[in-house]
Amino acid sequence: MNVALNRRAFGRAGLLAVGALTAPALLAACGDDAPAAPGTGTGAAGATAAPRRGGKLRAAFASSPADTLDIVKGHDVLGSVRGLAVYERLGDAHPDGSVTPRLFESLTPNADATVWTLKLKPGITFSDGRPLTTADVLASFATFTGTESGAAIAAFDPKASKATDARTATVALTAPVYDLPARVSGVVLVIMPEGKPASQLGDVVGSGPYEIASFVPGQRTVLRRRADYWDGDARGYLDEIELVAAPDAKSRLSALRAGQVDWADDIAYLDASTLREDRAITIHRGAAEQGLAWFLNMAAPPFDDERVRQALRYSVDRQKLVDTTLFGFGSVGNDLWGKGLPNYNGSIPQRPHDPAKAKSLLQEAGVATPVKATLLTSPIGPGLVEATQLLADQAREVGFDIKVEVVPPDVYFAQPEEWAKASGVAFAQVGAFTDMAPLVYLSDGPFNFGWRKPDWDAGFADGVGELDAAKRKATFDSLQKQLWDSGSDLVWGFAPRLVAAAPSVGGVDSSPNFGIPDLVFIHRTG
Repeated sequence: MNVALNRRAFGRAGLLAVGALTAPALLAACGDDAPAAPGTGTGAAGATAAPRRGGKLRAAFASSPADTLDIVKGHDVLGSVRGLAVYERLGDAHPDGSVTPRLFESLTPNADATVWTLKLKPGITFSDGRPLTTADVLASFATFTGTESGAAIAAFDPKASKATDARTATVALTAPVYDLPARVSGVVLVIMPEGKPASQLGDVVGSGPYEIASFVPGQRTVLRRRADYWDGDARGYLDEIELVAAPDAKSRLSALRAGQVDWADDIAYLDASTLREDRAITIHRGAAEQGLAWFLNMAAPPFDDERVRQALRYSVDRQKLVDTTLFGFGSVGNDLWGKGLPNYNGSIPQRPHDPAKAKSLLQEAGVATPVKATLLTSPIGPGLVEATQLLADQAREVGFDIKVEVVPPDVYFAQPEEWAKASGVAFAQVGAFTDMAPLVYLSDGPFNFGWRKPDWDAGFADGVGELDAAKRKATFDSLQKQLWDSGSDLVWGFAPRLVAAAPSVGGVDSSPNFGIPDLVFIHRTG
């Protein structure tokens, strides 16, 4: 397994919920006994009200001790939310695979999709007054290329790409890519002046509607609206946004109930199930569901044997995991990522809970039972710890002896070398098949857990370069069938990321993006 890991590498679709460094001022009043607000009600209250300007939002997100203003090196949720308020991407990606242009007027391919012509909108400016040009775009792509965050644009060829003028450029690729507009609208593929990331407060310059007024790493960020924002009628309604780090779902919700914040990100499904009749809190569901899974380490025993991996997959009662840990918010998974998103192979029959088959596979593998394995898990996503513990109980019945190690959220991604020592690790992720493949399945992927097959790599490249939709689907379906048969993942469920907010917070459901929350659409309704 590659261990040069960066949490935000997980594609344009969204991120895991990683833990936070304690914010003392917030958490001092966010214990389990924090008073709950009275009332009833759920849904998208306030989301459809006409946006009005002004007001402040206080929002609690997961963060980490490694929080940094450098958007290329940053890796937590709070940092990504901050980055999307300050910088901008070329477009807004939607769950159906479509893209709404943001900074560009057009992005069109040549006959084989190896060269695309980019035309920017006029009048876009950075916060320091400089115009945003195609030279900034190409330089930003070059900065991201070669990083985990830039895996979606790995085919970008900086030497062959040219800025024709301030608003026009040719974007050259080393291989055909059918969906470049979606890839360059990825979650952190933002445009920076001259492509240079900034890590000091006074140096951060973006084209987005907000500027950073103050920053305490891993604790707090204050954003203030730009008076000169180039597209102020379309987004950036709030005067000020305060982002506060909170280490887990419980502390974030407690802060909301105590009136310390107006937004609690990524709350637990159990807590959400108790808030359905609470008029003082509105629950919002993400537009796309995150996969809940374990990556099994194919590079070491016991999961280097395909039959042992399959045995574990058949040992899982997925419906019981969903019922026990997702509290009505989820559905079963079928060992593939991206259900409900483009390119998902939904034609493969659901893998059943079949303990007898699991036992037979272990016997066929000739392994001594009980088969010992260690799974790492963490409350990086609601229900992951409980699901891993339940998996261990279910797998014990067919001949596994699984040790569950629970790692604190703030260190789960800080010690990636520990992942390579484990038999598997728990993850929660929003991502389509084409988002996940460059990260998890391609042989040089930064999160590859042992699935290294040159023929599969070549097949994926063929699919990405195929302009005929029917042929592309057939290729992607075949690749996913191979993963279903012998891949490294046990994807047991799908469920939306949940946001709890005060009813006076509008625009939560207006963001076209379906991963990291985009606060530029948020406004106050009262």
